[in-house]
Amino acid sequence: MKRFLKCCALSLVLVLAATAVAQTLTGTVKNSTTGKPGAGDEVVLLGLGADGHAASLFPGTRVLEERRRWAAGVTDAGLPPRITLTYPALESCRRLAFLVSGASKRWALSGLLQGDRSLPAARLNPQGEAWIFTDKDAAPD
Repeated sequence: MKRFLKCCALSLVLVLAATAVAQTLTGTVKNSTTGKPGAGDEVVLLGLGADGHAASLFPGTRVLEERRRWAAGVTDAGLPPRITLTYPALESCRRLAFLVSGASKRWALSGLLQGDRSLPAARLNPQGEAWIFTDKDAAPD
């Protein structure tokens, strides 16, 4: 029972913190092109995980379906709980850049380039430009 209460309390803290982050972002940041809430002229720099995740948008997690809030708690990734920016926040930027290095990322980068929607990173549809910076080891053949 104690463990259950601890998990519930942690989940509640994550939800409250994610809500505060999302409200701060959507309330203070405007996209200079559209005038809507967004990341404006900023560049969002993301890594790419070997499993195709970006930010803390991991395969098989509930947060992949979040299309309203800008931030959400992630508790079902098999990792320590965390808060991540969601697709709406990441897609609002004018420039999205992936930095990918190492042979362990080759499969994921290939899937991203092919638009494999089973990979969380490939589900991103940025309003602006998307760039990929990679080293030779990660580059698909």
